[in-house]
Amino acid sequence: LPPPMIESLNGLGYTVTEMMLGLRPEYLHTSLTETEEGIPIKIDMVEPMGKDTIIVSMIEGERVRSIVPPYTFPEVGDTAWMSFEDRDMHLFNAITEEVVAQPPRVNA
Repeated sequence: LPPPMIESLNGLGYTVTEMMLGLRPEYLHTSLTETEEGIPIKIDMVEPMGKDTIIVSMIEGERVRSIVPPYTFPEVGDTAWMSFEDRDMHLFNAITEEVVAQPPRVNA
């Protein structure tokens, strides 16, 4: 988590170890070339779905799905780099599963 967010959570009485991070698959940016901000992942499964392809990987024992365009051709066993924008994070209390922070809602 970014340092300002950690400070805000600490101010609310939370510690980072009490947080659970939630991200929608469409907000995860997955690249087959190394990126500075990306977290390296090993691709465990590739699911072509027509207009999109779903990549499944494990991060710290948790299954993570991301969506890439259909013209991206990942293969099982490939290394990819996953990143996301701070504004897309949902934070939950890991014990109560209560929402602590979520992206702002945009009224259209």
